[in-house]
Formats: sequence, C-alpha cells, structure tokens
Amino acid sequence: MKISKVHKRLAKIEALISDLTERYEQGAVHVKAALQGAKVAVAHLKTAVTTHAASTEPKKAEPKKTETKKTEAPSTAHAKPLKRKLSAAHKRAIREGVQKRLAQQQAAAGIAGAAPKKAPKAKKAAGKKKALKKSAAEASMKSDA
Repeated sequence: MKISKVHKRLAKIEALISDLTERYEQGAVHVKAALQGAKVAVAHLKTAVTTHAASTEPKKAEPKKTETKKTEAPSTAHAKPLKRKLSAAHKRAIREGVQKRLAQQQAAAGIAGAAPKKAPKAKKAAGKKKALKKSAAEASMKSDA
C-alpha cells in the first residue's frame, strides 16, 4: 500500500478515536483510558510508517539547474535504472542452450537437415595464419623459379 494512503487511513482512525473520546469525557473512565491508549498507538504507528518510508526510499540527488530556452519543453522522462550486464560466459551458455533447444524442436518436428549444431570452438588464429602464410610464400617461390 502506498504511504500516502496509509497516512490518510491513519488520520481517519485518529479522528474517529478523538470523536469517541469527546463523547465519553463524562462517561466511564476505563473506556476513556482505552481510547487514549488507542490514540497514542495510532500516533506511534504514524511515526513508524514515516520513518520506515524515509529509510527505504533512496534519497534523490538534486538535479543541477541549467538554463533552458523558453521554446524548449522541459523533459518529463525519468532516468531508468541501470540493467545488469551478462558476462561473455553467461551469454555463450544462454546461446548454446537456445541452439540446443531449437535443434531438439526441429528434430522432433522432423525437419530434414536439422542436425544439432556444435558450439563454436575457440579460435586458433595465430598458429594457422603463420602456417598458411609460409606455405603460400613457398608456393609462390617455387612458381617463380
């Protein structure tokens, strides 16, 4: 429940208790004491709700004032909270899981040529490129001679 709604309800309860207390001023003492205790409890509850709300809400930094032209409309967009970013390993695991489930669905549906794909292997770029360059250079030397 919103804090403002809680405050409104507590204010109504406090007003009702005050009204009853006024009616029983000349009446029984034990009823008047019970109503006073209830009124104190409601006041205590109001302060507890207020302090709890203040401690749970993050304090907003005051925005810096910048000069705006009168022709520009003030922006009403609020900053969105930052999203967490997945690590590369998590992204890879998710991607592999999706590919695996898709392959299972296609195999179950009977689609031809839908063999499950293997996860891409780590690249071995440096060793293979050098070997290819050497063989290409040797082949060009042999063709020149």
